[in-house]
Amino acid sequence: MPYSNEDPARYVDRMSRLKAVSTATAVGNNRLVIGSDTAVTMGGAILGKPSDVLEAES
Repeated sequence: MPYSNEDPARYVDRMSRLKAVSTATAVGNNRLVIGSDTAVTMGGAILGKPSDVLEAES
C-alpha cells in the first residue's frame, strides 16, 4: 500500500526495490535480480486493483 501522500513514482520505485530485495534474498548471492512494479493513477491518486470483473470494466 502507498504511504499517506506518497507520490506515485516513489511508490512504484519503493515497491520495485522491495520485490527485488525479497527475491534476491530468496535466491542467494551471485544472481542478477530485476524488480518491477506498476501503478495506475488518476488525478495524482494511485488507484487500487479492481476487486472483480465488474469493477474493472466500470
